[in-house]
Amino acid sequence: MRPGVTWILVGAVVVVGLIAGIDALRSSGGEPPIAATERAVTTTKAVTTRKTEATSELHLDRVAGRLKPGRVSTDANVWPVVAFTVPSGWYGWQGLYKGLNTFVLGRGLNPEVETVDLTSGGLFFHGFDTTLAHVARRFEQAKGIRFESPVRIGGYSGRKYVAKHGVNNVSLGDIGVPPGSLEPGGPLILLGLQRRAVLIVPHTATTDVGRAEVNRVLMSFEFPH
Repeated sequence: MRPGVTWILVGAVVVVGLIAGIDALRSSGGEPPIAATERAVTTTKAVTTRKTEATSELHLDRVAGRLKPGRVSTDANVWPVVAFTVPSGWYGWQGLYKGLNTFVLGRGLNPEVETVDLTSGGLFFHGFDTTLAHVARRFEQAKGIRFESPVRIGGYSGRKYVAKHGVNNVSLGDIGVPPGSLEPGGPLILLGLQRRAVLIVPHTATTDVGRAEVNRVLMSFEFPH
């Protein structure tokens, strides 16, 4: 089975899973489990506005919406502001988890529950209120997670971790990550950003085109301020 991750927050629904096999972050495995696309990620903010037109900026308090092809940014009022480039057919959602920036980007949308659908690929992002070194210690002390390689995205250095093979469903909620579980081989990317850390979890696509899109969006990440 392809490595997958499932996240559960609290509020409006967004489905999240995990990637393996994008060019720079290759991990072994098979197809993602059904559970990875059935669990919900939600925000503590109430959904107040439905945005039906394509947008080039994510905002809090809005359900998942279609993104305008080209350069897109997260809400300018929430740290960290993240800018990235998406092709047509991508969707996004942004909220808060324990007051920290959390957003999801994906190649699909589930209109019935107004969620970003990551079945065909996407990215999950979460900010921390502490340093990379502090978060890295949590990860390195956690059972079943190991450091794999250094990474560099958007001009910032970080670390890639993966769940060890032979350890099933590593729990992440107790190390400050939105509650969920990571399957063997599933990667997590930590970046050190302005004296704080951020987490990026890629979710794989089932086609070469999808995998290439996810990788391009990931590597287009920039952090203006």
